[in-house]
Amino acid sequence: MPKVALPLVTGQEIAKSNQHSIGNGNIKLGKRIGTFSLPAIHTCELGSTPTCRDLCYACTSNSFFMMSNVIKRYQTNLAFSHTSEFVDSMVKQIRKKKLIAFRWHVSGDLYSPAYAAKILSVISRTPEVNHYLYTRTWRSLKMRPIISAIASQPNVLLWLSCDRDTGEPVEIPESRRAYLQVSEDDVPSYNVDLVFRDAPLRKTVVKRVSGAIVCPVENGVTNTTCQKCQICINPNRLNLPENR
Repeated sequence: MPKVALPLVTGQEIAKSNQHSIGNGNIKLGKRIGTFSLPAIHTCELGSTPTCRDLCYACTSNSFFMMSNVIKRYQTNLAFSHTSEFVDSMVKQIRKKKLIAFRWHVSGDLYSPAYAAKILSVISRTPEVNHYLYTRTWRSLKMRPIISAIASQPNVLLWLSCDRDTGEPVEIPESRRAYLQVSEDDVPSYNVDLVFRDAPLRKTVVKRVSGAIVCPVENGVTNTTCQKCQICINPNRLNLPENR
C-alpha cells in the first residue's frame, strides 16, 4: 500500500496557517460538532478490512474527500499529529470553538499507540466536551490497551467498528459496537448496538437490524443530524423510547 508523503510542518506553523486542523461539522453532523480527520486507508492499516476499504466513503471519486484542498488538509493533519505541539494546540482549538461534541476521524483511524495516547491526552484535558470515535484498531493486539484507556474516559464514547470481515469485536469495557451493513442479508451474527448502512440500502426504510438501531440519518425516513440525534455521542440515547 503506497504511503502518503508527509508535508514538512510544525504545530506552530499549523496554528498560524489557514490549514486549521479542526473541521466545523457538515450536513450530517451539524455545525457544533468539531472534527479532526486523516487520510483514509493509509491510517487505517491496523484494523481495516476488504469490506471497509471497498466501501470507504472517503475514497469515493467525486466526493468531498477527494477534493485537492481536502486531501492536502488531511495530509497536513497527519503530519501535525506527529508533532510535539499537537496535544496543546488541539486542546486550545477545541476550547476556543465551544463545541458540544468532537468526532475523531470522519476520515482515517488511529494509526499507532503513540498517536492514540495523544488523543487520550486531548480528551482528558477537555472534560467539558463529549468526544466520540469509531475504530477498527481493536483488531490489533498492540492497540487494545490504549483504546481501552480511551473508552474508560467519562467524556468519550468509543465505538468498535465491525463488518462481515472483522468477526465479533473483543470485549472492551465502556465501548459500543457499530456494524457496517452492505446488503439486506448482511446481518451480524453477534450483538451490536448500532448499524450503519451502505448508501444504496438507505433508500428503504429500516429502523432496526437484528434488534440494533439503524443510524437515524441512514434509516430512510428520519430527518435529523448527529447534533440532534446524539446516539453516537451520548450512551443514554440508545435507550430512549423514540429510538426503539
